[in-house]
Amino acid sequence: MYACPADTYRKNDVLSIQESIVNHVEYTLARTRHQFDDFECYQAAAFSLRDRLIEMWNDTQTYFKEQDPKRVYYLSMEFLMGRSLLNTLYNLGIKDQYMEALSELGYDL
Repeated sequence: MYACPADTYRKNDVLSIQESIVNHVEYTLARTRHQFDDFECYQAAAFSLRDRLIEMWNDTQTYFKEQDPKRVYYLSMEFLMGRSLLNTLYNLGIKDQYMEALSELGYDL
């Protein structure tokens, strides 16, 4: 992956995840950080996870732009999203941290 000394990824510890979720509640969803419902929590958690994915996506795109490899594209008629939030958390290895962060905020994953 492309690495720059000035780059820092978002931390994946419980406190950092909680801060990210609460910030998205207030600044992305424009809700009060002191009281938000289950759906708003879900949306904020999804935005928080998206932030982490975007960091890696941008690095990947930069790497491919610099290396200019051949690419193969596959188009499918199927589009099954399934449980993409949980799958992504699991694949990134941060499901437990998100579960704990949400639990401490009073929500379930």
